[in-house]
Amino acid sequence: MLKFISIILSITLLVSCSNTKQVKDVTSPSLSVLKDRSTKSKVLFIETRSLLGPAIISTLQDMGYQIDYAAYDFRLISAQKRVVDLERVTITYSFSQEDFVQVRANFSQFDKAIPGDSIQYQMFFSKLSKNIFLMSNGII
Repeated sequence: MLKFISIILSITLLVSCSNTKQVKDVTSPSLSVLKDRSTKSKVLFIETRSLLGPAIISTLQDMGYQIDYAAYDFRLISAQKRVVDLERVTITYSFSQEDFVQVRANFSQFDKAIPGDSIQYQMFFSKLSKNIFLMSNGII
């Protein structure tokens, strides 16, 4: 009888300690993260790679930002402006193919991220593509 009770207790202990919850895969991003990344980044055509850094800087300055940090070696540009609260932007870029570059922007306001569907991202990428076109054709 004692053997039977010990077997029942050990089975109960094993069943109660088992993990019945679904384990979330942390390596695959969720759909909202992918949507956010796609609205915050854009692939652009560029003929001359050396024009990209100055084009990003002039675009940010046109939008009223002051450049804090520009490291072309690390492909990183950081800027800020003060409207009501401090607004910051960080731009990273990487060359995906010979004539294409992927630019990613992160706007934040007083330590809060601005949503990816904000008009600021659309405005920035529109102005950046125009600046790249104008600079590559020697207009500005």
